[in-house]
Amino acid sequence: MEPSITVSNRKPDRRSQAPSPEGTRCLLCDRNLIPWLRVPGDWRRPTLGVSYGVGWCPDCALGRLESRLSADEIEAAYRVPYVPHTPSPTSGFDQSRSRSLLGRLRDRLVGWRVGAPEIDASWVRREFGERPLDVCEIGCGGGRILEAFRSAGHRVIGVEPGAEAREFAHAKDLEVLEGSAESLPAALPTRRFDVVVMHHVLEHCENPIKALENARGLVRHDGVLVLETPNNEAASLRWAGPAWPWLDIPRHLQFFTASSLQRICEEAGFEPWRTDFRGYARQFQVGWIELEQRIACFVRERRGSAPRRAGSDVGRWVLLALTLLAPPRRRYDSVRLLARPSNRTC
Repeated sequence: MEPSITVSNRKPDRRSQAPSPEGTRCLLCDRNLIPWLRVPGDWRRPTLGVSYGVGWCPDCALGRLESRLSADEIEAAYRVPYVPHTPSPTSGFDQSRSRSLLGRLRDRLVGWRVGAPEIDASWVRREFGERPLDVCEIGCGGGRILEAFRSAGHRVIGVEPGAEAREFAHAKDLEVLEGSAESLPAALPTRRFDVVVMHHVLEHCENPIKALENARGLVRHDGVLVLETPNNEAASLRWAGPAWPWLDIPRHLQFFTASSLQRICEEAGFEPWRTDFRGYARQFQVGWIELEQRIACFVRERRGSAPRRAGSDVGRWVLLALTLLAPPRRRYDSVRLLARPSNRTC
């Protein structure tokens, strides 16, 4: 079943709904979710005989994993080679450009649509200026973004649940505490920060509203939240279905679009003031295509349904034609919000 996303302006009538399990209700409106996508297992652990379903709220444009995972299941899901636990954010797949003449032409075309830049020292200086700020990154992985802020002259601290990732960060002389977005270190809530970063973290949270409320408690009244997640309204998700690399089920538990990310921020006490999209050229790079192909093969071997075009280098030209001039919400694989604390109390 290929995923389809529709957004309605109609308000759901909760009174007309029968009670349903927690994992099949929308986090925002409490409406029963509709079946959206089924993935026949975890491609990172191909011997595990478990399949996963994702439910979708068409009113809120928000999805979530239908089955609630136990703490042991969540821990086991991360007991694999995993990109945030490595020094580089791109080490999970080859970022090299296409080697053929046609591939190089395609690289030039997609390079025209860059979108928002990566969070690096240049971006930090442009967004936050030269005055030293106090910065906290929740779910900092190996510390790449913390390094960017530090090299731009800011004071940084991170929170990370993964022991291996913390070791990478400590080797760079970064202060990183053990904890998560939903369970902050005991010492941290006594501090306030000018900038709090959550970069591809919220989709991993069982309770993203609680995670954002925790972040809200750390941001100064005039501070900024920088929040980025996969964009589940991207055309490349429809293109690849369950083989889309950014799904990463069951490590990803929540599935956002720009509109649902804005709404959940507001629910947690933030006022989003800017929405950026990023992640286009990488969808056409060698490593991404090979990874998509690998996941598609796994899905088919498990008797799941993955479009034949998933992982096809030739078919990438069709995806290019569909997306090159498409609206940003359809073109890019990730969405980034900048938000301020609202005046209301969480």
